[in-house]
Amino acid sequence: MKWTKWGLFRSRLTGSWIKSFKAWKLALDWTVWVYFLVPGIWIAGGTYLEWWREEPSWLMWLPEWVVLLPLLFYALSGGLRVFLYEADMLFLLQRKEWLRSLIRYGALYTLLKHTVGTALLCGLLLLLLVKSMGLNSYTIFVLGLFTLVMKFGIGVIQNMLYGRWKGLQKLGMELLLSLLTSAVYMTAALLLLQEPVWLLAAAAAAAAAGAGLFRRKLRMQGTFAADVEQERKASAAVTEILLTPVMEKKPLVKLDRPLVFRRSGRIFRKSDAGTMLAEMRIKAFLRKFAHVRLWVSFFSVSTVATLASPGWLGLLLAVTLPLLAASWLHQQWKEWAKEPFLIQFKWEDEALRKGASLSGWLLLLPGVIWLFMLTGWLLGGLMMTVLMVPAGILYWWVSNKLLNTIMDPVTNKE
Repeated sequence: MKWTKWGLFRSRLTGSWIKSFKAWKLALDWTVWVYFLVPGIWIAGGTYLEWWREEPSWLMWLPEWVVLLPLLFYALSGGLRVFLYEADMLFLLQRKEWLRSLIRYGALYTLLKHTVGTALLCGLLLLLLVKSMGLNSYTIFVLGLFTLVMKFGIGVIQNMLYGRWKGLQKLGMELLLSLLTSAVYMTAALLLLQEPVWLLAAAAAAAAAGAGLFRRKLRMQGTFAADVEQERKASAAVTEILLTPVMEKKPLVKLDRPLVFRRSGRIFRKSDAGTMLAEMRIKAFLRKFAHVRLWVSFFSVSTVATLASPGWLGLLLAVTLPLLAASWLHQQWKEWAKEPFLIQFKWEDEALRKGASLSGWLLLLPGVIWLFMLTGWLLGGLMMTVLMVPAGILYWWVSNKLLNTIMDPVTNKE
């Protein structure tokens, strides 16, 4: 088969898409859709529509620069796909025109991808842009166009600077670039939003600057190694995002003893097998930073969702969200119960059930109480907050018992 410049680019783009699709397919199985994505989309969509019908009070006093922050962060993320691999040193490095063509196609693909991303982000921020800032459709279009060309230009600059510095010098240059581009973006957006024609002129100037920078990028020499490294990171970005929560990282500082329960003292007075299992499980859970981080992240998101919802919907979230966390905790229990140290003992089914029930009850109880207190505050102030504490404890005690009956924690039935 005779290769062409466009055919080579198309084959590499297709390979990149297939790799990303497989990564997403592996991560987003049916359990993720059922327990997280579908409920999350349903709740977020309902809340968004509710805000459109009746805007919350905080929306009216939200500063303009806060509304623009998501667009600024999106513009700063930059990035430029070039689709160059290490093996190209054997062939493409000797054919400069093929090399430049791949970079041109990669830049066009990057621009199209940024266009879609900018449109989606502006769509998500439409409520804030219209209700809080009072922008019309034309001004929002110009703001999106300005964000797009700024993002492309920043991506080209980042590509050109990559590999020229290392260590603290690289960190300093990245920080300087972020500060300068942030100042340009926020100044232009805040000052020129009232006059969309001038903001459109600023977008045209940024586009001309980006085009000039890209032409200079094509003429640069000795950037092949840096381009290959950036492409490797860009192509692996999806996989890194999906695997970051589950990958174990080496600790920065190795400790002789854990930070939590350093003396391994007893938690409970009873010494039956179920209580001992619960105690060991709680210690193992709290000593593993990945589990604690996920626990905190889940209840942080739950807190934001509850605060952003009307009182009745907040109560519904306080009731249903712990059930999702309990499902995750059940899976974590089954993995922990199969640890080599534990499976060498012959645990009775009743002990396994008690250990799972007691540990799950205690690990999620603080989060459940917090969500119920938050809901009580939104519904009726301080008095309702106090009353919701025993209500949350009772609710979670009953729910935990039922869940451990439905989701059998016994792991040695095989």
